[in-house]
Amino acid sequence: MGPILGGLYWDHFTVDVDEPRWGSIPLANQTLRGYVVSKTFAPYIGLAMPAQGVLATVIYSPLAWSNTTLALRTSAATVAELQYKWKKPGNLLSATIEYSKTLFGSTSLGLWGNYSWMSVRGNAELEFERAAPFALRQRDVTATMTKYVLQGGVSLGIHF
Repeated sequence: MGPILGGLYWDHFTVDVDEPRWGSIPLANQTLRGYVVSKTFAPYIGLAMPAQGVLATVIYSPLAWSNTTLALRTSAATVAELQYKWKKPGNLLSATIEYSKTLFGSTSLGLWGNYSWMSVRGNAELEFERAAPFALRQRDVTATMTKYVLQGGVSLGIHF
C-alpha cells in the first residue's frame, strides 16, 4: 500500500456541433449548430499503490459538482440554450495505472491507462433561452448526467 492522496479534480469537456458538410458543400436541410459544455469540480481522496515500475492510483469523491450547457440552434429558431445546474453533488471514481521501464541510461518508456466515471442525478435548476421570440425561463427539474472516460497512451522520457 502506498500514500493516501487528496486533491481537487476539475474537467472542462466541450463538443462543437456545426453544419454537416461533404467536403466544402453543406448537406441539404441540415442546419443544426451549437455546442455542449460540461464542467466538473470535485475534491477527492484516494490511494496510490506503487510496485516495481508500476503505479496504480484510485480516487473517489462523493462531492462531484457539475454544470452542463446544451446550446443548439436550428433554422426554425427553437430552444437556443439549456443550462443544467445540479442542486446536490454526484459521485466521481477514477483509476489510473502507469508502467515505466528504463530502456538505457537516461531514457525510459512508459505505458499508462485511465478510466473515470462520474454520475450526478437528482434535482437540478434548468435555465433555458429561446431565440425567437426571445424568452428566458428557469425551472426545477430532475436530471441525470453520467460521464465515462477511457484513455491511455505511451510515453518516451529522456532525463537530463
